[in-house]
Amino acid sequence: MGHHAFWGFCLLACLSVTPLVEGVQRGAKCPEEAIYYRRYCYQLVDMSFTWDAAETECQHLRPGAHLATLRTAAEERIVSSHIRRSSTATDAWIGMHAVRTPKKLIWEWIDGTTYTPGSLLWDNRAPSTSLSTAECISVTNIHIPGNAARWIQRTCATALPFICKFRSSF
Repeated sequence: MGHHAFWGFCLLACLSVTPLVEGVQRGAKCPEEAIYYRRYCYQLVDMSFTWDAAETECQHLRPGAHLATLRTAAEERIVSSHIRRSSTATDAWIGMHAVRTPKKLIWEWIDGTTYTPGSLLWDNRAPSTSLSTAECISVTNIHIPGNAARWIQRTCATALPFICKFRSSF
């Protein structure tokens, strides 16, 4: 009975920890200051740059690095939690911006894919665009107790810390 109880406890412990390490893979390599999630490293750069300059800095940080695309709530939660533990930053650029087309402005990720409306991560407003300024997206509320981090649009000329995303090395 003691032997079976021990293994039952071990199984229960493993199952309760699994959501905390979802996506973590043995042998994945990220820099010490970055966090790993599903084949990618996410690194906060705690220096303030405009959105365009932040993208350039990401590209210089690591081969293939860009401002982070956060496509799921789980991905955003893991990255925001890492920022809370490792920095005092309250806002950080991510890789979404408004792009001008001949007829309108559309929201697009840095990799060229169009944003699909309906994210629960917006700051209670639908994204809008301005004809007078370039608009980009940051994660905000990172350190406000009891509040979930949210996306907010800002002029791209605002200087903020930023989150870079790049493939991990195995």
